[in-house]
Amino acid sequence: MQLCAHCNKRANRFCVALGTQICSQCCGRYRRIVIECSENCRFLLESRRQALKKLLSVYGNSEFELTWFELLHNLRFALVQIKMRVAPALTDDEAGEALANVVDSRRIQEKGLIYEYKSVNPNVQQATAALFKVISIYEKMKVQSSTLDNCVKYLLRQAQSSKNKGADFIQLTTGAVGTRFINIDMPSTVLTEEKK
Repeated sequence: MQLCAHCNKRANRFCVALGTQICSQCCGRYRRIVIECSENCRFLLESRRQALKKLLSVYGNSEFELTWFELLHNLRFALVQIKMRVAPALTDDEAGEALANVVDSRRIQEKGLIYEYKSVNPNVQQATAALFKVISIYEKMKVQSSTLDNCVKYLLRQAQSSKNKGADFIQLTTGAVGTRFINIDMPSTVLTEEKK
């Protein structure tokens, strides 16, 4: 009988990232927190699938998710990266405010006005800037402005519905995304500036 590398109880799965056996409880508890999981680990993929289902049960549309999976993933990943690297205290309300800022700024810009929202809250400002960086990459890829707007509005409605239903938007979002951007040439460090 093999023992878990973390808790020394009975192990029931092989962790590729650790190269040893662990138990399912430690796998779930330490996944992506202590253990740097492989992107194609079947346990990570299943946990992401379950987190996305929970997110969709709060607010969502499966068809919309499938159609714009890459873009939605990368916008979500931008928020997660800000939470993990720059603003560990980023709250659901602040993430929602950042999404709302992007929606409002883009609506005003469509009217021909030059406007970029600056928040006095550094967490909100960092999250807003990260979302705009992802959007600017997709604009360069000639993705329609209406598509970008619809995806940000969709995530905003998800954040608002999470709050109304008492769900943790950031936690569900963190569980639903992968460990890197999908199909765009954008290293994670581009999203964040070093804290001074």
